[in-house]
Amino acid sequence: MAKKKNAFLSNYILIQSIFILILIVIFLYLRKQLAVLDNNPKVVSIAHEQVLIAEDISETCLLLSTEKDEKKRFQYAEELKEIVKQYKESKPKLFKYLHDSGIHKDAKKKVSELFEKSGKFLNSVVLSAQIISEKYNSDNLVLTNSDLILKNKTRYSVSITKILDIFDEETHKEIKSIRSKEQFLFISSLFLSIFNLIVIVTPIKRRLLGLNNE
Repeated sequence: MAKKKNAFLSNYILIQSIFILILIVIFLYLRKQLAVLDNNPKVVSIAHEQVLIAEDISETCLLLSTEKDEKKRFQYAEELKEIVKQYKESKPKLFKYLHDSGIHKDAKKKVSELFEKSGKFLNSVVLSAQIISEKYNSDNLVLTNSDLILKNKTRYSVSITKILDIFDEETHKEIKSIRSKEQFLFISSLFLSIFNLIVIVTPIKRRLLGLNNE
């Protein structure tokens, strides 16, 4: 009788362990999906940051090009160097978060192509800004590169807007997908709980009570 009782207890513990393991796997799966999706706002945030950097470069170059005082021109040139430094710091973060972003494979490929294209425009903006910061006393160079900055900044803004639209659309899709999976997993967990209660726990309880009565 004791052996039968121990066998039932062992089977019960095994089944409960499997059930708990399934719940842990479900939890880790959802956590992973949400962690991946959490990178999307970071991509959007840094992309917006780079748009502001391009705007700051354009505005500072405009102020420099219209300024006649040499000291103030020097100050604007130093500001440009700081803005360029900000861009160089944000660029690696953008590509890292883009690589880890939670969007569909095809959408990620399209976004990568757009980022490469927009990156060329922004690199041109930054290169022109670097030239102006070094040759701020040359009116011709300042005006020529200021025009290049304005053109490439506009092109960059158009490209980045397309990227942000894709991210917005894909993020909504992923959230909807995760919610549907979450509902499915919740129903599955509920079903397993009921199954565990009706099919496994109750018969084992009855059997154990029967063994105790014996």
